[in-house]
Amino acid sequence: EEMPRVTYAYELQRALHSFVRACASHPTMRVPAPEGDAFFGRLLNEALAAGGVAEILDEAALSRFAVRVWTSQQLWGGREFCSLLNQAIREDGTRAPATLR
Repeated sequence: EEMPRVTYAYELQRALHSFVRACASHPTMRVPAPEGDAFFGRLLNEALAAGGVAEILDEAALSRFAVRVWTSQQLWGGREFCSLLNQAIREDGTRAPATLR
């Protein structure tokens, strides 16, 4: 199934928040669930501080915002966002199919 194109920052932020919450509730991710929302906030703040509001209002620039989140060095339970996402991709269809939904 093809994923719809993200055209607005709120869509990207909602997907990111949903992913973080799914990680918090998934046993193989091994991250402290109560810290999930704070981790999400740190990811957003860091990406917004680096790219500014203009970047999230420009559809063409949303990919830069996504890259900023992907490459963030913010830690959650000792893990970076890219580590969590990579694990979800590896496990997709086996142990963690709900993580990417």
